[in-house]
Amino acid sequence: MKIQKLFLSILAAASLFAGCKEPEPEPTIPSLTVGQTELSFEQGGGTATLTVTSNRPWFITSDADWLAFNPSKGAASDSPVSVTVTALSNSSMDRTSSFKVSTDFDYRSVTVSQKGQKGEDPNVTPSGKGTLEDPYNVVAAINATSGLSWTSNDEYQTTGVVYVKGKISRIAEKGSFTDGGTFGNASFFISADGTTTKELQVYRCMYLGNKKYKSGQTDIKVGDEVIICGKLMNYKGNTPETDANNAYVYSLNGETGSQGGEEPEPKGTGTLEDPYNPAGAAAAVKDLTWTSNEEYESTGDVYVKGKISRIVDKGTYTESGTYGNASFFISEDGEQSGEFQVYRALYLGNKKFESGQTDIKVGDEVIIYGKLMNYRNNTPETVSGKCYLYSLNGVTGGDDPGPGPSGDPNGTGTLEDPYNPAGAAAAASKLTYTDKNNYETTEDVYVKGKICKIANSGTFTEGGTYGNASFFISEDGTGDGEFYVFRTLYLGNKKFEEGQTDIKVGDEVIIYGKLMNYRNNTPETVSGNSYLYSLNGVTGGDTPQPPTPGEVKAVTVAEFNAAPESDSQVYELVGTIGGSINMTYGNFDLTDETGTVYVYGLTATELGFGMKNDKSYESLGLKEGDKIKLHGYRGSFEGKIEVMYAWFIEKVSGGGDNPGPTGDPNGTGTLEDPYNPAGAAAAASKLTYTDKNNYETTEDVYVKGKICKIANSGTFTEGGTYGNASFFISEDGTGDGEFYVFRTLYLGNKKFEEGQTDIKVGDEVIICGKLMNYKGNTPETEANSSYLYSLNGVTVVVEPGSGGDTPGDGSTVSWKASTDWTGVADGAETISYKSGNFTITAKKEKSSNKPTVNSGANDCRVYAKGSLTITTSGDAMTSIVFNISSQGQKRLTDITVNTGTVTKQAKGDKTVTWTGSAKSVTFTVGEKAVYGSEGESKAGQFDFSSIVIK
Repeated sequence: MKIQKLFLSILAAASLFAGCKEPEPEPTIPSLTVGQTELSFEQGGGTATLTVTSNRPWFITSDADWLAFNPSKGAASDSPVSVTVTALSNSSMDRTSSFKVSTDFDYRSVTVSQKGQKGEDPNVTPSGKGTLEDPYNVVAAINATSGLSWTSNDEYQTTGVVYVKGKISRIAEKGSFTDGGTFGNASFFISADGTTTKELQVYRCMYLGNKKYKSGQTDIKVGDEVIICGKLMNYKGNTPETDANNAYVYSLNGETGSQGGEEPEPKGTGTLEDPYNPAGAAAAVKDLTWTSNEEYESTGDVYVKGKISRIVDKGTYTESGTYGNASFFISEDGEQSGEFQVYRALYLGNKKFESGQTDIKVGDEVIIYGKLMNYRNNTPETVSGKCYLYSLNGVTGGDDPGPGPSGDPNGTGTLEDPYNPAGAAAAASKLTYTDKNNYETTEDVYVKGKICKIANSGTFTEGGTYGNASFFISEDGTGDGEFYVFRTLYLGNKKFEEGQTDIKVGDEVIIYGKLMNYRNNTPETVSGNSYLYSLNGVTGGDTPQPPTPGEVKAVTVAEFNAAPESDSQVYELVGTIGGSINMTYGNFDLTDETGTVYVYGLTATELGFGMKNDKSYESLGLKEGDKIKLHGYRGSFEGKIEVMYAWFIEKVSGGGDNPGPTGDPNGTGTLEDPYNPAGAAAAASKLTYTDKNNYETTEDVYVKGKICKIANSGTFTEGGTYGNASFFISEDGTGDGEFYVFRTLYLGNKKFEEGQTDIKVGDEVIICGKLMNYKGNTPETEANSSYLYSLNGVTVVVEPGSGGDTPGDGSTVSWKASTDWTGVADGAETISYKSGNFTITAKKEKSSNKPTVNSGANDCRVYAKGSLTITTSGDAMTSIVFNISSQGQKRLTDITVNTGTVTKQAKGDKTVTWTGSAKSVTFTVGEKAVYGSEGESKAGQFDFSSIVIK
């Protein structure tokens, strides 16, 4: 603004005298140039030269008393002026400053740095790795907490156990060990040099040896040098500190404290006859995963024996009030080492604590019964509300039936003979649960019982706009034999509305809906897929019932489109799947000879009108071109007619009106005697399929036929940059006897390139590659593991080792954890697998865990700093593709290689690919990984289920 006003003034003055004077030169625009923006000096000081060019007078300003300038100002000049900058010697720490070169209109900043005799300022520069050998300084410790989230006192992230070194800069109020009284902990602040410049709060820290402070021991004071061992957190997202009661003074002015020798040895099997000791309980959960408060693994019900070593704040039964549970720690001897946390345990007999009963105290001997978990993947503890005191100082709850439904399971799940709570639990307990999107359920069944407990905010009224409720039922309405009814709808399968009768303890109910086994350990109803059939004998008059066969109306697509919308009339449609298919929710176009209609949400079984889609479509193994029969309701969305809340009845045929490969299977799968399509289907139909990461394939085989149909966007040209194609072949090129060739490469086992001959219906082809039985019901080629050996008699000769190797030359191998680690000793420091020319070796390093083979998850796991080496005695490898297991997809770990390049795994990636040219490649696992949706930092590990090497 100053420059604009100056110009306007000059222009105005010039206009006044324009008629009586010669025109004056136009004003120049202010210009300032400084030759350097950064200067650096050694510890001893010295001089440096700076150039200043300005068409206005200039001057230098600085707050640094250790800098001098000659000259410190100058007149306007078109030529650069040299300025000598002098720095004094620095006997202190490294330092930085800046100064300004200014005119009346502008300025330039110059940064100055100088080494110091004492080196880097520890209050500014982070150092250390957080280990005992190289502890964090305070700045590094604070930095380690910067990415940690905090939601509440019960919901926050922590680091792993780390070491931090510093000097006590101040002690919090009542913060010394002596002030801590019977708690025996201390709260104080530490910094690098004992000043308050940059501090870390040490909150409720235990004494030397991870023990409580005892009278007569040396207390802390300002100036003491300490090393703290424990976990760090970022309290409320803005206060770096140690996690309360999860840190202790490892050393105090050089003195360390014994932690009682070796860690307690894990003992016990978790039975009542042989309960876990606290160390055994911790060991039992060390491999369990935790994603969130809703997603975690747990043990079954087990017994744990120990003595109460400390009670958490408000952790006794009396202090917890109406909740009637308690939280405390137990150890083998009642001392504060080797502890295991018991979190929100119920009282004797699996009941709430009641007034007048014996409360708990430090030193009590207890046996805990219930489920265990690994909270946040670093804190072994009991599952909240899923455990109770089996005994307290030898006293047991005499009427204790054990957690969960008791008595004999009864009922068949029909309306005439509903399950009792124990029967419902028995029916659900056999079901499997993988994650919140993948689990088994029962059909719709009836369960009868009395409400014995209502979950937190679990009535219909408390459910607010959701209009559902969560509660427990038992046969007689007492706390024994509970079954969990989770988020069930109201009478009539509707949301609860204001003014209707709410639920209460003692009500007799019949529930109708689907059951599941949540996390494989909690039988319950499926959220949003059940409702109150009756409440104290009252039923909902408009309660929808599954339609009887007589109510289903078979129609054509045209007749369906012309029908009125209805939430009660069920229609039967037969048509062919097409269009853009959503494999998760089952959305696609259904076409018959009369027209096309959009199917919105096809499920494997009937869920009922208005029910949430259970994402079961993909389990049906359907694909474009399949002819199916379905039932559903006539609806619409934004003016578009839809088949809504539809469920699958049967597959009429695959690929048009084709019932699958016909004729006699022929061929042996060799080049001289290739399979015909029926032969290929027969060879693949015997293979097993578990999921998309775990399935069997044939070896590389040859299949001959004629293209009878091309899949949607299935030619090579349509495949774009992928350069593959998907189509069907039959013996004679008609629609009968099809075999599905899925994502096959071009001639020579290469991608298709522009200008090459594309495929069309009628072409005769020979396919070379692996076959699979997709979802156990669709024989086809394995994606990207086959190619066109010939197209209408044209073949491409492939040279071995060129990346397009034909089978049988020994330079390609497929490896699977589910089959190929058979007989390999798990738990060794090095495990190997050899096939033909290839050897795969997994190895641990000094500070890493041993590589493992997880037969349950069908994967191999190499831990942080460990390595995996693949070698060949044949031609050099050019490509190695790792298929990452489901666990590996959660833990994103950087992998490094000794040669070639390897892709960095990002969220959602299911493969890691190496490319290069080598006869031996070593993959090294990084120390840290980004874990789960919350981005938590964890130790690195590499989990893979199969490898394809070329």
